[in-house]
Amino acid sequence: VGDELDVYVIGFDKDKRRISLGYKDPEADPWKIFRSQYNVGDVASVKVVKLMQFGAFCEVFRALTVLSIFPSLLTIVLPRLRML
Repeated sequence: VGDELDVYVIGFDKDKRRISLGYKDPEADPWKIFRSQYNVGDVASVKVVKLMQFGAFCEVFRALTVLSIFPSLLTIVLPRLRML
């Protein structure tokens, strides 16, 4: 009682005069977890979940997928993948 929280609106119902709120645990922030595990220059093992012409979407861990842009490599990799 009396604590202040950061919440987000999930939905609202005008007829019932209700607002649904969600609590976001700041410790569950995937970027905080990432920063606590990795430093600039570290090498991370990732899972490529989708290849595009401009880069690859890579899953670092379950809650964090990032876009990795490497056009010079994709000009070599994508044509070969299309042939498979």
